[in-house]
Amino acid sequence: MDTQISISEAARRWGVSRQTIHNKIKSGELSVSGHGQVKAGQAKKLDIAELQRVLGNPSRQVETVKEADSGQVEAAALQGQLDLAKAEIQSLKSQLSIREEQITDFREQVKRLQPVPLLEQLKKMWSK
Repeated sequence: MDTQISISEAARRWGVSRQTIHNKIKSGELSVSGHGQVKAGQAKKLDIAELQRVLGNPSRQVETVKEADSGQVEAAALQGQLDLAKAEIQSLKSQLSIREEQITDFREQVKRLQPVPLLEQLKKMWSK
């Protein structure tokens, strides 16, 4: 079993952010393996025992909580989409109602128009 892991892996296993681990390294709470010997571009490795000393045992509960939080976030996002869809439906219903009122008004206007018989129109045209 490997006794050293990367900062990213440690953050995942312990359920903390990478920044939290970097802060603990910077403050001296957490030491990095081969601190002075890390070459440029090479990932820093942390001893699992050192992580346990500072952060305690990795918690499986953290992953469960993260999954639950993920589910809650997804549910909240879906609820937001649902609320937007409901608002859009309400807006469309309102627009439809306005259009139906306009159609009714136009129909009434057409009924009020008195058509001039064709024969009378022709007489007026020829008399000019």
